[in-house]
Amino acid sequence: MNDTESQNLDKIKEDFQALRVQLKNIGAQVIFSSILPVQGKGVARNRCIMHSNSWLRGWCHREGFGFYDNEAFFDDYNMLGRDGIHLSRRRKGSFSNRLANLNLLLTGDFNYPDICWKNNTAARMSSIKFLERVEDCFLLQMLGVPTRKEAQFLFTNQENLLCNISVSNNLGSSDHNIVEFGIWLSMLKVSTKTRVLDFRRANFSSLRAQLGGIPWDASMEDKGANECWEFFKNALLEAQKQFIPYKRKGSKQSKRSPWLNHELLGLLKTKREAYQRWRSGRLSVENYKGIARVCKDAVRKAKAQLELELARDVKNHKKRFFRYVNCKQKQKENIGPLLNSRGESVTNNAEKAEVLNTFFTSVFTNTVGSQALGTKIQFDRNTDPPSVKEELVCELLQELDPYKSMGPDAIHPKVLRELADVIAGPLSTIFKKSWRSGDVPEDWRKANVTPIYKKGSREDPVCDFPC
Repeated sequence: MNDTESQNLDKIKEDFQALRVQLKNIGAQVIFSSILPVQGKGVARNRCIMHSNSWLRGWCHREGFGFYDNEAFFDDYNMLGRDGIHLSRRRKGSFSNRLANLNLLLTGDFNYPDICWKNNTAARMSSIKFLERVEDCFLLQMLGVPTRKEAQFLFTNQENLLCNISVSNNLGSSDHNIVEFGIWLSMLKVSTKTRVLDFRRANFSSLRAQLGGIPWDASMEDKGANECWEFFKNALLEAQKQFIPYKRKGSKQSKRSPWLNHELLGLLKTKREAYQRWRSGRLSVENYKGIARVCKDAVRKAKAQLELELARDVKNHKKRFFRYVNCKQKQKENIGPLLNSRGESVTNNAEKAEVLNTFFTSVFTNTVGSQALGTKIQFDRNTDPPSVKEELVCELLQELDPYKSMGPDAIHPKVLRELADVIAGPLSTIFKKSWRSGDVPEDWRKANVTPIYKKGSREDPVCDFPC
């Protein structure tokens, strides 16, 4: 609270020290914000605000609290309107854009009891305007039960940010209800140990030559379909280790924006330097505005050009397109609690996987075709048995999408596509043996299944469909 007008710095320190004792007793973790500047209130008021923020920054660091410094944002030209109290129209838009990139949580008593959040309607004109502002900011009201004549609100811009929301009795003699809720937090990973194939340094010609020298027909002559597949997979993976190196997959946080280039980095550096010169009085406001405008236009054009290229080439490079889309997401959604067949809530990962597996298997058909697993086909002596031609296998391998991920067999589609002319022969032999004997290799029965929420209750596994 901005009490710098009625209280001196010593009194403000005493209030924060008393608040520290209460917060330590309940074990709360709080992030304090710096005091906002007030224009047109005199030099003494601004000096008090500056000293208070300086002390508060050091106090939060010593006591283990968080501190958010508004000075870099609010100490800007044309921040306040003519009245010196409210933000100007330009600063409102800039502040809204900044909040849009944050996980926002807003709670309090806004004194609009006539709003019906179920139907998004209101009786008074002031309540209607408030409701329109909430919708314009894409805020969600998370309190589903009435509190203090439905005047207490709990807003957020992320539906999955809060959990375990409950409303209890009044606090002491106050007429406000106690609202308790949990916040899902995600830890930032600076580095990752995930390793992926580095196809830029791959030597496919040497890999093709080594696999082409293996006598596949002689090696698979007296083996079954599963044994032939294991021999083929091991030979391919061993050769892959020699000629396709691995690289560490970079984390999302450590990567810079895909539209950044050396020219934009230079412009951003120039803008930061100009900002520091303007703060110190060595550069005029007009010159800084011009530099900032040039930098903003260059960034906007670079983003627009990148998104245009991604949209035009989405059919050929789907993975690049969705990688850019995923990096725009603020948080990764996880599977929450699920209800099992007995109606009990399941929170353990193994139990949730079992619930989803039970549902997925229940939707499979029980109809068995003419060629079931382990069924040996009887052929007529006068007719030739069905064969899988090597040319057909080669054509299908060349149509694989190289941007897809590998399956449980750890063989990448790009490797299969590049080596189609070499591995089509042994694969056709394995297909023939599997068709004639009814023996399907174990790896062919496995798949990576990802449940994706569609609609309805998140606790109902029926609303999750495999992908």
